[in-house]
Amino acid sequence: MKYLLFLLLLIPSLIKGQDSARNSIDSAVILKTHQGVYRNIMEFISDNPGLQLNYSIKNRSQSEIVMWGGSDYDVKFSRGIKKSFIKDSIWGINTGEVILINNNLIGTNRGFVRLLKVDYPYSYFTSNILARDESEEYAMYMGGAIFGAVSGIPYKRIVAIDMRTGAMIRLNDYGMTLLLQKDKDLLEKYKALDNRNDKEVVIEFLELVNKRY
Repeated sequence: MKYLLFLLLLIPSLIKGQDSARNSIDSAVILKTHQGVYRNIMEFISDNPGLQLNYSIKNRSQSEIVMWGGSDYDVKFSRGIKKSFIKDSIWGINTGEVILINNNLIGTNRGFVRLLKVDYPYSYFTSNILARDESEEYAMYMGGAIFGAVSGIPYKRIVAIDMRTGAMIRLNDYGMTLLLQKDKDLLEKYKALDNRNDKEVVIEFLELVNKRY
């Protein structure tokens, strides 16, 4: 049954010439279906959350995040749920109002972030990334002491979810190169921009990829 639902979800992407049906997956449809906790992306795609847990959610301010670390949403689960289980066995949560993604899936920063858009082949969200999670990139520009001082400070990074494989891609320069490698024209346009790391620019190119593929 899961595989049947998965195929039905992907059918719109195969119908060329019908832009309204080809790429977009209406997030409202997902939000109105089964609420619960997803253990993996397949449960999310098939609308079959594998866990029903009690939890409370706190929406955190940016100042809290900068001062204390963590992510946009602090989720407290019922007693008996260990932190290691949350980190390793929870993919996301459908609250009925928003879809939250476990930020630990993309780095070492704890907490949950909101899924911005469900689309095909790439959905996306804004993650609170720690600089140390991209240490190879940042070490080239910063000295060891300076990098060590800022490595625990979270900053915003758009992250794409490949709806075909479940892979998550941090859309820094390296991630965007991977995303655009099949389209040299788009890649050249992206690399020519001085503001290419701006959130709006990254989303614009990601949307172009979704429309083309």
